[in-house]
Amino acid sequence: MILDRDAVPDTPSLGGPREADWKALHQRLRGIAKRRVALEAEEASYLVEAEETQLYRRLGYTTMIEYMERELYWGPHAAKERLRVARELTALPLIAELFHEGELCFSAVRELTRVATPATEEAFLRKAQGKTAHHIQEMVAGLKRGDEPDAKPDPRRISKRVVIEVSAETYAMWRRTRTALEDEADERLSDDDFLQTVCRRATEPSGPTDNVPRPAVQTAVTTC
Repeated sequence: MILDRDAVPDTPSLGGPREADWKALHQRLRGIAKRRVALEAEEASYLVEAEETQLYRRLGYTTMIEYMERELYWGPHAAKERLRVARELTALPLIAELFHEGELCFSAVRELTRVATPATEEAFLRKAQGKTAHHIQEMVAGLKRGDEPDAKPDPRRISKRVVIEVSAETYAMWRRTRTALEDEADERLSDDDFLQTVCRRATEPSGPTDNVPRPAVQTAVTTC
């Protein structure tokens, strides 16, 4: 069990007939949370089965992700992550069991499945004891699959999530720039590769024989 949140904390008694009400409310909310997590775990099991049997093809979809977007109401990124986690859990029985019991939320499971293997999942669960999903995310940052929980993080593996909000005009410019750079590279660029290329071209001085145009990009950036 990662967090013993079912135990009602000791608090000063406020007295009155509503004293028992907040305790009952807390237990009801905790029960809902555990059932919700258990449902997510059940869904994960069925996602693996649906992919293996190619259920999506019977409904006219070309990929499992498309099926999840259309039929299960997940966005593209969420669908990819849910399916990845579902696949990983088939080889991680200890994490899967806690997930099905409602003791590990999806966010925690998502982070643990990035690094845990059948040989290390028990150690990761011990270290995750008592931690929130956010703390587990920090715990595994910089580690790779197969590392022990106490391994030294690799700074190159630590990523930052950047959220941008731009006008429609800027977004169109963004798409044109990305398409041009991918055509130039003759391959699809990851978000990291694309931004690195734009930043280099915007900041590195142009040589006298450098005829590559420098795209002007202006965005509002929030780092989470």
